[in-house]
Amino acid sequence: MRRLSDPAIYGKNFSLYGAVQDFEAKLIGQALEQSGGSVTKAARLLGLSHQTLISMLTTRHKGLAGKRKPKQKRLKSIMKKPEE
Repeated sequence: MRRLSDPAIYGKNFSLYGAVQDFEAKLIGQALEQSGGSVTKAARLLGLSHQTLISMLTTRHKGLAGKRKPKQKRLKSIMKKPEE
């Protein structure tokens, strides 16, 4: 958090992209902890769709994937197709 509150722009390894990624990861981690690992609830807290948050977890923030609940297979439809 110290790096984000007072980033040294003149530092050798500073990059705006890296600082934004770190801040984003911290916010996502906090939302996942607060929601008990539920991606859908964490996404609501962050103002994102759950698809967007899942995409972020699988691409940019792979280290946070362990904080989420295990994936659950969802039903495609609750309506059964009529038999012919």
